[in-house]
Amino acid sequence: MLKKRFTSIILLVLLFAFPHQSLAVEFSITNVKIDATLQNNGNVEVEETHTYDFDGEFNGITREVVPKEGASISQFTATENGKNLRIEKEDDLYKVHRKGEDETITVKLHYTIENRIEVYQDVAQFYWPFFDERNDSSYEDLSITIHPPASTDDAIAFGYDEAFTTETIQEDGSVIFTLGYVPSNTNADIRLAYPANLFPNAPLTADKPMKEEILNAKQELIDHAETDAKTKETLSTISTIGLPSFTIILLLLMMRDWLAARSIRNDFMREGISSLSVPKQIMSLPATIYFTNNNYLQPRAMGAALLDLVRQGYVTKTADDQVSKNPIQMSIET
Repeated sequence: MLKKRFTSIILLVLLFAFPHQSLAVEFSITNVKIDATLQNNGNVEVEETHTYDFDGEFNGITREVVPKEGASISQFTATENGKNLRIEKEDDLYKVHRKGEDETITVKLHYTIENRIEVYQDVAQFYWPFFDERNDSSYEDLSITIHPPASTDDAIAFGYDEAFTTETIQEDGSVIFTLGYVPSNTNADIRLAYPANLFPNAPLTADKPMKEEILNAKQELIDHAETDAKTKETLSTISTIGLPSFTIILLLLMMRDWLAARSIRNDFMREGISSLSVPKQIMSLPATIYFTNNNYLQPRAMGAALLDLVRQGYVTKTADDQVSKNPIQMSIET
């Protein structure tokens, strides 16, 4: 009885220490829209709209926002249909509490990125990862829209990794990154630059020009993508043309080796058939034994020679203790 109680306690401890995978909540993030408005003081006001489809009971959602060096996150709030939701913060992870079961919910997150606009002599840059490889969830449909503090026709925009070639610059200078499906554990940094005079109240990051460097970084991305595309095209050509050719050559070599092996086998078979006939005798048996035994003829070799003479018919056996009286002269040729 005591043993059973002890076993039950151990099982309970293991259950609480290591929850079973089946207890995990299943969900999908069907839609995410991020709107970021750049402020002329160097801050960025962000509104994110997340749509979750839950299967089973759930207690809320989480959002990890990791600020880059020199920046900070403030005034983080969450609402659903205009109603504020309770938030719990652990380092850079925000837990939004909202209980439910088998529901599709849409939660809006608001926060401010402080001191994120980098201002230089000619341009002001916004370079930011709204999510990175630390994200454990996939987004089925993601879009990011960046709004400048004022309308402009002078905008530079591009994205890295999953955000590459997803940007569209609008007439007022806003930029929409349409990423669509984004798998988990991937990066998608975005990078934008506007004229520095749009940010009069932002502190100067460095008293140097930056526009040319940003344009060079964009061109390097394009060049790298073109190189990758050419490499893929080359590999595709090799796989389309070279692989069949290599296969044909390999088959021809295998056929050649097979024919050569068959020819050798047939030669062996012909030699085997011809070896069934008795070869022509050139030396007598004693001479053969003499030369194959280091020029030494043992006494019992004479008995073997006599039996060979009987086999050849030169000696006739008349009884167990005698042979025919016709003398046979044997000699060893040297």
